[in-house]
Amino acid sequence: MQLRISSSHAITFVGVVLLGSTTGLTVSGCRHRPPSVSLETPPNGGEVCCAVDDVCIVAATGEFRPSLPRAHVVYVAVKPLVTPAVGYFVQQTPATTAGLTWSSAAQLGSAEFPLQEGGRFELRAIIVDVSDGDAPIGPFMNIEAVPGFVVASDSTTIAITLVCEATVMSRLFRFLDDRQNDTTGFLPSFDLHDDLPDDFKAFLVDNPGFLYDNALAALAYFARRGDADVERAGRILDGMLAVQKDTGAFPDAINAVTGQDIPTPDFGTGNQMWAVLALLKGYDFWQTTDPDRAADYLVATEAAAEFVRNQANSEGCGGFVLFPGSTLVSTEHNTDAYAAFSRLADVLAARGDEAAAERFRSAAADARIFVECMFDPATGRSWTGTTNLGLSINTFPVPEDTQTWPLLSLGGAKWTRSLEWLLANLWVTAGSCPTLDGVNVCGPPSSDADTSEVWFEGLAHVWVAAAAADMLGDPRLQECAPEVVLAAVQSAAPHTDGLGIVAACGTLDTGFNFSYFNTPAVAPTAWAILGFRGVNPFWDVPTEGGLSGHPRADAPWVEIDVPPDSQYSCETGDPCVFEVSGRSAGVAGAESLAIRVVINPTDPSAGARFVQASPASVDEQGAWTAAAQLGSQEFPAGNGDRFEVSVIIVDSSAGAVPPAIHSITRAEIPALVATSGILAATAQVAP
Repeated sequence: MQLRISSSHAITFVGVVLLGSTTGLTVSGCRHRPPSVSLETPPNGGEVCCAVDDVCIVAATGEFRPSLPRAHVVYVAVKPLVTPAVGYFVQQTPATTAGLTWSSAAQLGSAEFPLQEGGRFELRAIIVDVSDGDAPIGPFMNIEAVPGFVVASDSTTIAITLVCEATVMSRLFRFLDDRQNDTTGFLPSFDLHDDLPDDFKAFLVDNPGFLYDNALAALAYFARRGDADVERAGRILDGMLAVQKDTGAFPDAINAVTGQDIPTPDFGTGNQMWAVLALLKGYDFWQTTDPDRAADYLVATEAAAEFVRNQANSEGCGGFVLFPGSTLVSTEHNTDAYAAFSRLADVLAARGDEAAAERFRSAAADARIFVECMFDPATGRSWTGTTNLGLSINTFPVPEDTQTWPLLSLGGAKWTRSLEWLLANLWVTAGSCPTLDGVNVCGPPSSDADTSEVWFEGLAHVWVAAAAADMLGDPRLQECAPEVVLAAVQSAAPHTDGLGIVAACGTLDTGFNFSYFNTPAVAPTAWAILGFRGVNPFWDVPTEGGLSGHPRADAPWVEIDVPPDSQYSCETGDPCVFEVSGRSAGVAGAESLAIRVVINPTDPSAGARFVQASPASVDEQGAWTAAAQLGSQEFPAGNGDRFEVSVIIVDSSAGAVPPAIHSITRAEIPALVATSGILAATAQVAP
């Protein structure tokens, strides 16, 4: 953690307490007073007033004895009093001195250790010999461990006890706090008010807390990580364990007051995976300080992940079905599954359970292949998913989240195209609140089925994804900056409570047989927190640093260059030979990896997909070219014939690639590593 000094929230301490030893020493026959340093004690027992979740700068002063020798300077060290202990952080700027007094500033709070009502920090003044360089930042569990340490003052504890200025962030957390049930730990997902449709009001009477929403709330609490936040996150996770079924699955919705299930048609794959992500964070947080609690979370996580793993689909592009017995496979749900399975595999491998780790690592690869298969090379958008057990791609509606979540979950530069497509094609002005507090309200709807309103959870998705891809400088995001729009929504949207974020300003049809309504809700509020905190919830990592810092930044990927009108030209149809090209990452220089083109004749159909015999040539930058053919001497291709082009990355060390396949899955191609998505193309055969 790098602590910075700013000029905001300056508070001066008054009243002096001289600290340090006064024992005399004799050096070379002379009486020598050992060095000492003091820190002035602030009034009110050290209580100061800062905005919760904002950086608070306190002015610190004191004295030292005797005069400082050359290369001896005074620093202030700050220790957040949190569990687990993190140690002292030395402020970057040394104190200024005048006579035998010093003055400096200390920063309380940071992105990693935010301020929270009742939070406590320990301050100490230290004299450091910087002959060998400035004092490093730390943290240091023991103050004497600071390099060049000479002497330290006694500690002064600063308590953040008042909320003097309500920030956007503090109000978002207050919304979650006010809704959490003390008994069950769950939060009801939506606020109930008289202007909602009657059927939705009737549904809200049972206080439904959706699994996904509560998992998000837990992740939002972990993103701030104050003691009270962690306690609230733990109550949500404990509530999940209390309702988990013998199958390992969690109910999609729970009565947040009674803890009873609310009947829903399924145990949705995506919902289970978000619970896994939240529980994995709980495991990570408590594995050192409360290993029994962490172990309980891991057991629950593995059971839920195994439940989803058993919903594997073997047709089309594979993946995991929407819920048990479904014939639908969702891009969004498999995006969730990739990150959840991957992170669980990492945890199990670290614990030495390599067999279980490999099981979930394989499941993650299957989920990734499906998501990659749903990428449309022609436009850059990602489709909803498939119907008919993966045999047909569902091209309507096109949702917002499949344009942002793959970037966050899978990483890789190719997914910026989906976000660019969204900004160009799925970016609207809110019909019911085009401006709020003088701010233009724009962003994505839930899908292209209804573009009349902005879906504010989706706007937060865009914010987090754009931050992760270093795309917040896009003119559309400059004109409608998500953090500005969401702050205006919080304060001025219809039916706002001034704390949370409404789902939309009006009724918004998702295109998936349900709508969002104008009421404050947990999910958009939690996602707004993740945006303000700069956290990618799929991997629990900061969004800063761009895609190069993504945990799966080194995963190979491949894309197709799309020819004009998606037409490939050839001189003759027996066979029609043409060139396919594109870009890739992670293949160049990898001896066992190769790029292969797959051709699927669709009109007329040949009943199979054909893997081209020769691998592509790949240059050092990852650009690749390959020859492909449609038709044969026996069955020549005709002008206007339709076919699909897809590209796969294969690992030759995992086995040979069959020449003819029916699905793009690892079950049929064990060597499969990645795929491009499917391009619908036509043949242009010379007369």
